[in-house]
Amino acid sequence: MNRLIIVMAKVPILGQVKTRLAKSIGDQAAFWIYKKLLNKTIKTIDSSYWKTAIFFDPKPNNIAPYQNISEYTLTQKGTTLGERLINATTWGFDQGYQQVIVVGSDLWDINQDTLIKGFHHLEGSDFVIGPTYDGGYYLIGMRFYFKSLFKNISWSTDKVFEQTVNKLIHHKTKILEKKNDIDSIDDLKKEKELYQLYLKNFQ
Repeated sequence: MNRLIIVMAKVPILGQVKTRLAKSIGDQAAFWIYKKLLNKTIKTIDSSYWKTAIFFDPKPNNIAPYQNISEYTLTQKGTTLGERLINATTWGFDQGYQQVIVVGSDLWDINQDTLIKGFHHLEGSDFVIGPTYDGGYYLIGMRFYFKSLFKNISWSTDKVFEQTVNKLIHHKTKILEKKNDIDSIDDLKKEKELYQLYLKNFQ
């Protein structure tokens, strides 16, 4: 098995997750939404087709709920997102994996077909990336360690995808379909299933 999926996730702590969304719907609802997203991500990555590693920020007080669904439960290291991604992907390749895909926990539309497609593209490409409508990306995969990929990126802006793709201009890169990650109330409304669940529980 030479494939690894890394999930970069925040520990579900009330008031510390989905803070932008919380400004519109409150901390309790945003906390509930985040747990829904995280649980769906965890269920989606459960497959015999790859190994999994969940990198949490900060260090979880209790990792027991996640140990049965992931080969590795680790803590993110680094002060910036770029540093944390560098450290996580470096760790993955140091473990001997030859294909590493990184995803976040903000996507309701995550599914195994997308992940399988990502690994399929890595058979013939150096990199694969899945853009989001807000200018970021929900997935990035690679066949080799590329430290500079995560350096000098304007994180949390609409320039992230563009700046990242520009770094890959000399490499064979496959771009996946665009998807909607959930950071704001407008993003949430686009995901009708999740939005209706939210309304049922909080309205």
